[in-house]
Amino acid sequence: MAVNEKLVLIVPDMHFPHEDKGAVACVREVVRRLRPGRVVQLGDILDAGPFSSHDGISVEEARDYD
Repeated sequence: MAVNEKLVLIVPDMHFPHEDKGAVACVREVVRRLRPGRVVQLGDILDAGPFSSHDGISVEEARDYD
């Protein structure tokens, strides 16, 4: 199946390394089946809470979470 250059797949925040593994598998399957010409990431690709200027968790809390 050829790539569909006119098709754009838009995906929301991924938040690696705390991503939803099922959601990522779903997106991968959609890409495999539909072969979009582009994939657009709308939001945060990394979960960088410890480095954010917003209230969040500390680096130590993030390590404990993992």
